Amino acid sequence: MNPMRRPLPYFGILLVLAFSSSENATTMAQSGTPTMLVPTLDVRAVVTGLTTPVSMAFLGASDMLVLEKNTGQVKRVIDGVVNSTVLDLAVNNSSERGLLGIALHPDFATNSQVYLYWTCTAPHPSDPFVPSQQECSDPPVPGADSTDILAVPLLGNRVDRSSGTDRR
Repeated sequence: MNPMRRPLPYFGILLVLAFSSSENATTMAQSGTPTMLVPTLDVRAVVTGLTTPVSMAFLGASDMLVLEKNTGQVKRVIDGVVNSTVLDLAVNNSSERGLLGIALHPDFATNSQVYLYWTCTAPHPSDPFVPSQQECSDPPVPGADSTDILAVPLLGNRVDRSSGTDRR
């Protein structure tokens, strides 16, 4: 038997399963409220009023840093209330860009260092096929956030570490 012919029957089965699954997913998505499968668990809002929150890092039991993808802001939330904006980066938030990830340094308790994954901005290029910058400015420059899909350096995603030791 020719080995190139063997996968064809499986392809047909996968198509049937894919169509069947998408129909069930559509029906489930339209069913209304979620069903809690574990009776001892519940769902409730911990903090409200955030703009596109995407990630968080816990500093303590009721103290966390929350990232806002589109604004480039890191918010400190204590006991469910936004206490302050601890950082505001100028981000390009077009599509899957923006302020996207946070991780506390393994020795955060003593050095207070935080790592952020984000997309910086750049001027809109005169040629849409050539970015106006190769890399992000270092250090990051303050400014307005951008939704312009072309206003980003060629190497616009970066990971930065804070250098502060302030634990307030």
